[in-house]
Amino acid sequence: MSHPRIRLDLMANIERTIMALAAQHGGALTRQMLLDRGISRSSIQRRVNSGLLVPVIGGACAVQELRSDLTALHAAVLAYPSAAAARHTAAHLHGLPVRLDPLRLVVPHGSSHRIDGLIVHETRNLPNDDVTMMNNLRMTTVARSLCDMSSSESDRWLRHLCEVALTQRLTCPVDLKACASERFRRRAPGMARMMPMLGDVLDDEPIPESVVELLLFRTLESLGVQNITRQWMPPWYDGRRGIVDGRDELSPTILELDGRGFRQITQAHDNDRTRDRIAAKHGFLVVRIGALELKRAPNRVGGEVKEILESRRADSAHHAA
Repeated sequence: MSHPRIRLDLMANIERTIMALAAQHGGALTRQMLLDRGISRSSIQRRVNSGLLVPVIGGACAVQELRSDLTALHAAVLAYPSAAAARHTAAHLHGLPVRLDPLRLVVPHGSSHRIDGLIVHETRNLPNDDVTMMNNLRMTTVARSLCDMSSSESDRWLRHLCEVALTQRLTCPVDLKACASERFRRRAPGMARMMPMLGDVLDDEPIPESVVELLLFRTLESLGVQNITRQWMPPWYDGRRGIVDGRDELSPTILELDGRGFRQITQAHDNDRTRDRIAAKHGFLVVRIGALELKRAPNRVGGEVKEILESRRADSAHHAA
């Protein structure tokens, strides 16, 4: 039988561990975090029964004494590591003048988590470049938060938020343009309105297309992608304007670089879509790559293009057989 004093010291150590862990994560922690520190399941359950730990979701608990407005958010992100605070919530935490409430969380598409006190958004695309950590909380970057908010904010207010983010150096033009280019390419809600506004706010200069093309094709070559014809003339086009940046020799796939100025990209949108439809009519998939997105993360973008080409080549080989 253990000595009462030893038992009391052990209980105090457990509770100090619980409080210290929760203090680092906005008043929340997970059962696994406690198990990893050698605290038994029965000891954890006793703290739940006593009310010290309050179950929230998916193995995450809140410490009643440390609960705050953000505890449910911290608990949700701890329970689902692929989730992140998003939109207005992330923007507020980054320092933008938007309301914190209601709390918003983004999760992978199809997750369908229902969490009391949180609005949960689903996404098919949340690359690591669009996520950051602040105070041990995973959240979308300022650039991604602004892009996601474009579907719900007025043009005037969104412009104001972008200007605040840039003047206070919460984000930089390169990150904002790169994220917007990617979200626009994926046809995310609100981006068609946001692109012209950003072109005006940023008043950017075009990136020389030769520089962008060189970056793309060198990146693809470094990833082992061969058999790309540069500056290809499709048989259905006449004149210089019809030349495309690259054509895959092993599948009906065209690579097009949006290397012009950001505002010019938005103005050329209708023409580009027309060209894409004509290419599709002839059986070609057009893969568009934003120059700023490519400059920010060449290996990630190159890897995505490589995956598309490998899939297309496999389909072509299958049909040929």
